[in-house]
Amino acid sequence: LASLPAYTGSCTCSGGHSRQHITSLSGYIILDFDDVADIEAMKQFLTSLPFIAAVSLSCSGTGLFAAVPLADPANHFTEHWRALETFFRERGLTVDKSCKDVTRARYVSYDAEVYIYENAEI
Repeated sequence: LASLPAYTGSCTCSGGHSRQHITSLSGYIILDFDDVADIEAMKQFLTSLPFIAAVSLSCSGTGLFAAVPLADPANHFTEHWRALETFFRERGLTVDKSCKDVTRARYVSYDAEVYIYENAEI
């Protein structure tokens, strides 16, 4: 994986990869769901939610990631993440805890059936 390109889905950084290097926020939080038993069923569930803007396979092919638009990422990123974690936990799903880091980098992956919903609810 180390040879794959990476990006930060929730922000843009300049001069380093930490909070003090953030130059802008994307307005999205990226959630990871690792080691998914049934990828198609999970993808179908995620795409049925009105607040999911995108769903795609992770690099491993055994997980998914989803993009969720945020109302106020500059002031409430962690609170948004906690609310989403609770929402999914109540449905028996685990969100990767490292996603609560706004500067978290993720590897670029390819999914021929990526889901994009431009009118996702905030």
